[in-house]
Amino acid sequence: MSLVKSDQYWLFVLLRSFESGVFEVFSILITVLQAEHFTGNYLTSAIAANHVGLSLANLIASPINGLFVENKLPWQLGISVAPVLMIPVLILSAIFLRSSKYQAMPHPLLILQNAVGVFRIPSFVILVAAMCVDSFYSGTYHFWMTPMRLYAIEVYPEIFFGVSYTIFTTLTSTLWFIGGLCGSAAVPYLTRKLETATGICSCIPPIALALPLIYGLSQLIQSFDCLVEISMLTSNFPIFLASFIINGFVGAGTTLNSLKIKLATTPANQRSSAISVSKLLITITGLPSAQIFAVISDSIRGDSTSSIDHLEALQATFIYTWPIPLASSVLGFVLLRFYSRDVKKANEIDEREEEESAP
Repeated sequence: MSLVKSDQYWLFVLLRSFESGVFEVFSILITVLQAEHFTGNYLTSAIAANHVGLSLANLIASPINGLFVENKLPWQLGISVAPVLMIPVLILSAIFLRSSKYQAMPHPLLILQNAVGVFRIPSFVILVAAMCVDSFYSGTYHFWMTPMRLYAIEVYPEIFFGVSYTIFTTLTSTLWFIGGLCGSAAVPYLTRKLETATGICSCIPPIALALPLIYGLSQLIQSFDCLVEISMLTSNFPIFLASFIINGFVGAGTTLNSLKIKLATTPANQRSSAISVSKLLITITGLPSAQIFAVISDSIRGDSTSSIDHLEALQATFIYTWPIPLASSVLGFVLLRFYSRDVKKANEIDEREEEESAP
């Protein structure tokens, strides 16, 4: 029995698309609420806690997905789990919103103006471009990593010491979670110390551009780490596993700092628009990537249907296209040119609006 039968395929796709849409809406709302209710170090902690929560969810989901694949359980069974998990989320959200002050929704035309206005911020445009380029590669990479793992376990079982697919995915998710947990604490701490030249960074002058600098470095390290994962999948299992710790650590730096850059360079009245627009563009960019990479892989593989040829074709595809995430890293460093000016301008706009709204 297959996971998704042919006559159920479009129902599965429809429900999966709905789930993705709901997830994106919640992600935007949570980020906007955090930006409205927290500032400074508290905002950093809130964003880090959000990242840890997503990492923990991924950790829990991985062995469940592995069990579905290994035991060929019907996909409908997974749908019954989601409503149960959503109940505490909705209850906590209702409690939080009841304790918050109500703010009238801005006019739809004003929302549209703010959405267009964020494209006048160079740092925002460069950051979103970097994230779109990265999404085009990394989203596809994570999509095709699942069949690559299945092929690798089938073709090279001795490399993986005979572990099952469920144990394999649980190990990688656990190591990624550990790396992400450490990165969620270490990256904001290091960024703060570099900006203020205190603690472990007291021997160097303050670095005002610490936020975009660490973002660019995290993106660069993550791009090289992907190359290591692809290469070591079929040659060295311990190194392959270790790469997930690094990926989780620097991934936290990329996620947290990219969000903080967006919040720092946009005025308060444009933050929700900035987050929504960036999410939309990143999602649209990643939509056709899996199919494009599949076409490249098929052209490399030819007419062969063997598992080893499938695996090697996918590996070659991601190695040949590796300059894509490298280009994203370069764009991350271009942020250094505009970041300070955009932060200053956003702060001036916020101060002016506060003065105008003061009684």
